[in-house]
Formats: sequence, structure tokens, C-alpha cells
Amino acid sequence: MSAENARARISIVPARTALQVALDAIDGPALIVDRGGEVVRANAAAQALLENRGVELRVSLTRTVAGDFTESLWVLTPLHDGERSLGFLARPGTATWSADEVVRRASRLWHLTQRQSEVLELVARGLSNTTVAESLEVGNRTIEYHLSAIFDKAGVDSRAMLLARLFDV
Repeated sequence: MSAENARARISIVPARTALQVALDAIDGPALIVDRGGEVVRANAAAQALLENRGVELRVSLTRTVAGDFTESLWVLTPLHDGERSLGFLARPGTATWSADEVVRRASRLWHLTQRQSEVLELVARGLSNTTVAESLEVGNRTIEYHLSAIFDKAGVDSRAMLLARLFDV
């Protein structure tokens, strides 16, 4: 087959097929998950895991994507399309960084105040606005104010997008 024919053949392979081929080339379990932690695609090894321990693994993925790294079974690699986050490549393993490190990095990058960093840390741990307010001994409106400022600095519109963006830091 000529190089030109090979290029033409490659260009007509659908993106989903190419993605699945790439996943299947990875040794061990590998999944693509969306920003909510839902499994979008999985290689054969990951499919076998999901069949045996699906509920447990899905809960673990959702928690990890949401920023709870305390008992994470997954290492997440952000997937981007330009500036937009598409989700993550998830592989079993232990993350090499902690939630505290992620928050510190984001705080520096986004130029957060000390109080905004404290709010971000508690939000990244999955606490509600009410619980964050109680922890910091302030009112709910104060937390909403700080979150609004954090959203602006991070360039996001929601809490879910903020948590997903933490992985991009």
C-alpha cells in the first residue's frame, strides 16, 4: 500500500474507532470518563473490572473526578479540546498528588486570596456551602460571594466546572 493510500485509509477511520484502538493499546485497565465521572469508553481489561466490581469502581471514579482523593484508586489524566475539558483518561493507581497540592497550585495560578483558598479547599473536599460556612464560621452568603470570585478567577460558571478545572491546573 502506498503512503498516500495509507493516509487516505487513516483519515476515514472514525474518531470513535481510533479512540477505542488507542484504549486497547494501553496495558491494563483504561477508561475514558466524562467530567461527572461517568464511563464513556473502556478497554477490554477495564470492561472486565466493571463487570466484576462495577458499582464500587463507578463510585470511586465519580468521587475522584469530584476531587475526593482520600481513597482514590485512580490516576486521572485530563483530556482537552483546545481550552475545553472533555473528561479524563482514568487508570488504576494511586494519585501522586493530594487535594491540598491541587488547591495550592490552583490558588497560585488563579491568584486567590487566603480566604478564597480556604473555601476552595473545602469545596474540593465535597463540602456543601452550608458546611463550608459553618467550618469557617461565616454566613452562606459570604461563601456564595467567595465562590463567585473563585469562579471568575478560574473562568468557570459552576461548581462542577470548578472541580473539573482543578485537574487542569
